[in-house]
Amino acid sequence: MSSSKCLSPSPVLGAFQFGLGAAIAPVVGVLGNDELSMAVVMSAGVMIALLALLVTGVHRSAATDAIPDGAVAEPV
Repeated sequence: MSSSKCLSPSPVLGAFQFGLGAAIAPVVGVLGNDELSMAVVMSAGVMIALLALLVTGVHRSAATDAIPDGAVAEPV
């Protein structure tokens, strides 16, 4: 296997997601191991993701501005 395929983004992101899930699972257990504790952890994850989106400044309008006017096909 070449060294360029070893560090491709897909396995790195997959490993990160797996590790993050393994690290967060005990938090649910510490909070009580019930539905409410899972909802609290999930809500905190959503809030962190929203905060990261707002901090990075990634907006939908920025993606549509990058498309030239002639590149969009008109409906027939």
